[in-house]
Amino acid sequence: MSETVLQPPRADARLFLLSGQAGTGKSTIAQTVAAWCSERVCLGASFFCSRDNRECSDVQMIFPTIAYQLGLWDRRFQEKAAEVLKRDPDIQTSLVSRQLKCLIVDPLQELPTFPHCAVVIDALDECKDDETTSLIVRALSQHVSDLAPLKIFLTSRPIPNITYGFQSTGLLNATQHVILHEVPPATTERDIGIFLQEKIASIRQRYNLGSSWPSAGQVPQLVGSSHRLFIYASTAIRFIEDVNACDPKGRLRLLLEGQGTTANERTAFDRLDELYLQVLKSAHPNVTRELKSRLKNVLGTLALIRDRLSPNAIDTLMLLEPGTVRTTLAHLYSVVMVPDDEDAVISLIHPSFQDFLTNANRCRDPDLLVNPAIQHGLIARRCLDTMISGLQMDICNIEQSVPNSEVPQLSDLVAIHIPPPLRYACLYWAHHASSSEIDSELCSLLTEFGESHLLNWLEALSLLGELSGAVSVMEKLRERLLESPIAHFDIITLLYDCQRAVQQSFLGLSISCLQAHFGIIPFCPTSSKLREYYAGQAINVPRVISGFQQRWHACTLSIEGHLRRVLGVCFSPDGRRVVSVSQDGTVRLWDAVTGSHLHTLAGHLEAAVCVAFSPNGRYIASGSADRTVIIWDAVTGGRLYTLKGHASWIRTIDISPDSGVLASGSNDHSVQLWNLSNGLGSSRTLSPAHNSAITNVRFSRSGKLLVSGSVDGACKVWKSGAWTCRTQFDHPEHLPISSVAISPDDTIYAAGLGNGAMTILLRSTSDDHWSHTLQGHTSKVWALDFSPDGSTLASGSHDHTIILWNIASRSVLYTLRGHSDPVYSVRYSPGGQRMASCGKEHNVRIWDLSYLLTKGEQKPTGEMENLTQDSGSGLYENAAVDIRHSSVVRSATFSPSGRILATGSRDSTIRLWDTTNGTLLQVLEGHQGVVSYLTFSPDGEKLLSSEAMADFDRAASPRLWDVKSGRCEQTFTGHNRGVRMAKFFPGGKHVVSCSYDGSVRVWEIGQPSTRSTVSHIVYQRRSRIVSVSVSPDDSLIAFGSSEDANDHILGLVGLTAPQATGHFKLVPYSRAYGVPTALAFSKDGSRLLVASSKIPSITLWDIQATSRAGSTFVDTVPHATFVCHYYGGDAAENVRFSPTERFFMTDASFGAISPQHRPRSALQDESLDPAEYTFFLADSWLWYASAIERRRLCWVPSSYRLIRSHVMTYRGSIAVHRNEIAFGTESGRVVIFDMSPCLPQTRREIIGRSTPGCVHGH
Repeated sequence: MSETVLQPPRADARLFLLSGQAGTGKSTIAQTVAAWCSERVCLGASFFCSRDNRECSDVQMIFPTIAYQLGLWDRRFQEKAAEVLKRDPDIQTSLVSRQLKCLIVDPLQELPTFPHCAVVIDALDECKDDETTSLIVRALSQHVSDLAPLKIFLTSRPIPNITYGFQSTGLLNATQHVILHEVPPATTERDIGIFLQEKIASIRQRYNLGSSWPSAGQVPQLVGSSHRLFIYASTAIRFIEDVNACDPKGRLRLLLEGQGTTANERTAFDRLDELYLQVLKSAHPNVTRELKSRLKNVLGTLALIRDRLSPNAIDTLMLLEPGTVRTTLAHLYSVVMVPDDEDAVISLIHPSFQDFLTNANRCRDPDLLVNPAIQHGLIARRCLDTMISGLQMDICNIEQSVPNSEVPQLSDLVAIHIPPPLRYACLYWAHHASSSEIDSELCSLLTEFGESHLLNWLEALSLLGELSGAVSVMEKLRERLLESPIAHFDIITLLYDCQRAVQQSFLGLSISCLQAHFGIIPFCPTSSKLREYYAGQAINVPRVISGFQQRWHACTLSIEGHLRRVLGVCFSPDGRRVVSVSQDGTVRLWDAVTGSHLHTLAGHLEAAVCVAFSPNGRYIASGSADRTVIIWDAVTGGRLYTLKGHASWIRTIDISPDSGVLASGSNDHSVQLWNLSNGLGSSRTLSPAHNSAITNVRFSRSGKLLVSGSVDGACKVWKSGAWTCRTQFDHPEHLPISSVAISPDDTIYAAGLGNGAMTILLRSTSDDHWSHTLQGHTSKVWALDFSPDGSTLASGSHDHTIILWNIASRSVLYTLRGHSDPVYSVRYSPGGQRMASCGKEHNVRIWDLSYLLTKGEQKPTGEMENLTQDSGSGLYENAAVDIRHSSVVRSATFSPSGRILATGSRDSTIRLWDTTNGTLLQVLEGHQGVVSYLTFSPDGEKLLSSEAMADFDRAASPRLWDVKSGRCEQTFTGHNRGVRMAKFFPGGKHVVSCSYDGSVRVWEIGQPSTRSTVSHIVYQRRSRIVSVSVSPDDSLIAFGSSEDANDHILGLVGLTAPQATGHFKLVPYSRAYGVPTALAFSKDGSRLLVASSKIPSITLWDIQATSRAGSTFVDTVPHATFVCHYYGGDAAENVRFSPTERFFMTDASFGAISPQHRPRSALQDESLDPAEYTFFLADSWLWYASAIERRRLCWVPSSYRLIRSHVMTYRGSIAVHRNEIAFGTESGRVVIFDMSPCLPQTRREIIGRSTPGCVHGH
C-alpha cells in the first residue's frame, strides 16, 4: 500500500480506497501511511474523521482543512487559496463540491508545476452525511480528472452511500480498491501476529521480563482470540501494557484464561465484548456503590456526548468535583484515551466500545450497562444548569448590532466567554433532552430556561455559527414533549414561538448575534409566549405601532433571491431542501427550514419554467423556454446532461417514482418520455398527441399512470409500459386545462380550468362517468397537488390564494392568504406537514400546515391580520382585516407634521393612517390603476396622487385630494399613459407631473369645484419620464428619462413662468447608473441630487441657471455639470438633502457631501444639528445615521418591509419622518415603526431641548 500511495498518480490510480468492517485496522493503516508519507516529505494533507468529534465529523470541514494543509506544504498554493477566501469568505459553509473546486482544484490548475503528494482521509463513514451518495465521494467523482498532482488515500467501512459512489464510472476507473475483510484469513492473522509479536517484545524489554515470556503458545492463542479484528489485538496490548497495573504477565494470563474449545464457536464481537468486560472489571475489581455510580456516569457521558471534551470540561458540565473524570478513568487506559494536557479532549479507543456500553445484548453486566434514556436525561439537566448559570445578554460585550464578522478577535472573545462546557450545553442540550425520559426535574429546568434564557441561547448560537440547527432541534424536542403527560404547555408553546422567530429572522440572527435581543421581540405576534416573557428585555429596539399579527401566520418563510417571477417549486425527497425555477433563468436550491440559499444552478439560456426532484434524491431536472431539459446532480449542482428534442418551450416536467423516466410537456403539443436510467436521455413521444400546448404532466405514485393536461381542454391518462391512453376527458366547452394532479392511490385525478373558469374537476382514472367539481377560487387555477395521504388537495390560483380541499367531503378546509400575485406552483413536502408555493412575486413561500387544523388558541392563521396599538394604554387591538390594502403597497409618504401617513396600492386605493396608533382614518377611491406616487402639500391639507396603469399604456390622471374630507378636488387629465410621479411646486399653486407617455406637464391648482384642468406641456419626447423635481424658486424643472434600455437622460427645463417653457438642457446620463429615478434640489437650487435604479450610486450635479432679463421668470437658461457620485447603499426610490445640506439622505443610505461640493446654501457651522440624522433601510437592516455615527439597529423580516431587487421592481414602499419609518409591504400590510427608542442618549437629550426639522420620505 505504501508503495502504491507514494508512486506518482496515474489516471487509473488517483484514488486508493481501503474498506473494511469495524475493527479491522483501517485507521491504523491510514496513520501508518500518513507517517510513511510524512517521513518521505510527500504528505500534502490528512484528515482523520471521527464521529465523536463535532468538527472531525463535519463533511464541510474536510476540503477546507486539506486546502489549508496543502497551503502549508506549498506556499504558492497558499497564496491561490487565500485569494479564493478573500473573494468568497462564505466558501467554508458552501456546498462540498464547490469547496473542492474553489479551494483545491482551481488553485492546482493555476499551478502546473505543483509536485505530486499524498492526501489521507480516514474513516469517511464517521462523517455526518445522510445523502444517498456521500457528498465527499460525489464531489471527488465530479473533479477526479482535475486532481492530477494528488494521490488520495481513503478508508471507510463498506456502507452503501460510500461504496455506491465509487461504482460511478468516473471513480471506478480511477480507484484502486482493497477490502480488508476480504483479504485471505491467513494473511490477516499473519499481520496481527506480527503486530502482537512486536508489541509484546517491546513490553518484555520495558519490564525486563526475560526471553521466556510469553510462552510459545500464548501469542498464537491471542491471535486466535482476535478473530481477525485488529481492534481486539490493539485493545489487548493496551490492557497488557497498562502502566497503572504494572503486571503484563498477569494481564495476559487473564485474557487467555477460560478459552477452551468453545472459543471458536463465538463470534469476533463476542470475544471483543468479553475483552471490554475484562478490562472494566480489572480496572475496578472491588467496586463500591459510590464508585459504580460514578463510573457509570462518566462512561455513560463519554458514550453519549456528541462532541469530545476535556476531563476538566466534563467535570464542570456534569457538576463533578475537579479531577473526578481523570481519577475515575485512571485504570482504563486500554479503552479510553485520557490526555496529559488538561485542555486536550478524551476519546474512546473505538466506536465499538461506545456501542458495548449502551447495548444490553453486548454488555451483560448491569453494573456497567448504561441506560441511554436515563443518561441523556442527566446530561440534559446538567446542560440546562450550565446555560442558566452561564448565559447572559451580550455575553461578549459587543454592545451594538454589528455583524459578527466585523467584531475584532471574535473567536478569542467567544473562547473566553463561552468556554467548552457552556459551548457544549448550547449546542446539544435539546438533543439530550429529546432523547431522554421526560421527568418533573427536567420539565422544571426547561421551564426556567425557556422563560429566561432562550434569547441568550440564540445569541450564543449565532456567536458559535451554529444557528442553522436550532429550528430542527426545537422541533424534535417539542414533538418529544408533546408525547409526555407531564410537560407544561407553556414550554411547548415557547419552543414553537422560538422556532418560528428563528425562521422569521434567521438571516439577521446569523449575521449579528445581538439580533436575538434587538430583532426578534418587535416582530413576534402579540399573543406569543415569547413576547409575553421577553418584552421587558426588548430595550433600545424599534416599537412597532401597527401592522403585525396576533398569531403566527401559516407562512413560515418568504424566501428572497430570484430577480423575476418564480414559476416552479419542489421539495427534495427528504424535505430538507426546496428547489425553485424562475423567469430569471436560474435554478436555485434553498434550505427548507431556514430559507438559506444553498446553490444557484445556471445553464439555461432563457426562462426556467418547471422543475422536479428525482424521488431517489440524486437528480434535479429543469425545463426551460430554451426548449431543453437539464439534468443536474442534486448534491454537487453540476450539470449531468441536457435533453433536447422539443420544438418549443417546455412548460411542465415530472419524474417517475423509480427515478427512471422523465415526462416533459411542451408548447409543441407533445408529451415526451425520457429514459434517465441509462444516462443517455433517449426519448419517445406519446401518441395520440394533444391538439395544443401541454400545460401539466404528473406521474402517479405507483408509476403505473401518467396524466397530461392541455390548452385543448383535454386530459389524458396514460398507462405505463405500452404508454397507451387509458382514458381521456374533453371539456365540452374546450376550456383549457391549466393544471393536473393524481391521487396517491391512482384512483382519481384533478384538473384545474383556465380562462376564468375558477373550477377544479375531480375525475376517475378508470371511469369516464365519475366526476365532481370544486368551486371556491375567483380566478383560474394554475397549480394542484395532492397531499401524500391523499386526503387533501391544494390549489394555487390567479386570485392570489391557496385553498386546501377535503377530498372526502369536497369542501374547503382552509384558505391560505399571503401571496400578493398569482400563485403558479404548490407542492406538499414528503411528510405533508409543509407546503411550498411560488408565483408572480419573486419569492418562494413555505407554509406550516401541521397546526392549521388543530384545536387551541395558539394555532397559526392563514389570514393576514393587522393589529394597531392604543396610544394611551399601549395595548394592541385587532383591526378588521379589510383595513389592509388588498395588493402590494406601491407608495407611501408622511404629512409634514408626521401625524398622517398616506399609502397607495396596486388595488387603486389610497389610505390615510393615524401614525400615533396605526388607525385607518380614510380610504380614498377613484383611481383605476396603481397609485404610484403620493405627496402632501407644504401645509399638509392637500394630497397629490399619481397613477400608473398595470400595463403602462393606458391613460392615467393625477388627482388632488382634500385630506380632511377625503374628497377628490381636482383630476389632472391629459396624459395618455401612466403617470409615474406628480409633485407640488414649492409655491403650492401649481403641480408638475411626468409620464410614461414621454411628457412633463405643469398644471394650475384650481378651486375645489374644478374637477379637471388643462396642462401645459413643458417637455415631450418618445421616452418614459420616471422622475421629476422643481427648484425652490420655481424656475427649473429637472426630470429623469429612460429613452430605451441603454440610453438615459437627465433633463432640465427653464421656466419663464410656471406654465411657460423657456430653454431646456438634456444631459446624457450614464447607462452604468441606470434610470434617474429620484431627484432633489438644494435650497438655493445650485445642486441637484440624483438617485439611480441600476447601481446604488447618488450623483451630484452643479446647476447654473442664467436669467437674460435678470428676473426669475424671464428666459431662464439652465446648465448642468456632473460633480461627483457617492455610494448609496441599496438602490433608492427617493433622495433629499439633509436639513443642513451637508449630507444626502435616501431611503437606503446617508452620506456626507464633501465641503467643496456642497451647495452655497449649506450650513457652514459644523456643530451637531438636532435634525441631522435619519433612519433608513439597507440590505434588509434598519439603520440609524448621523453626522457622527452610523449604526445597524435591527434586521427586518420580509413580511414587515418592502423587498428590493432594484428600484424599478420594488415590492412595497418606504417613508421616513423624524423618528418614524413606515413600510408598505407586498401583502398590503402597512407597518409603522417608532424609532425613538433607538436614538443615542445624547441625541435624545438634544431633541428634548430642540424641535428637529421635518425629514420627508417623499
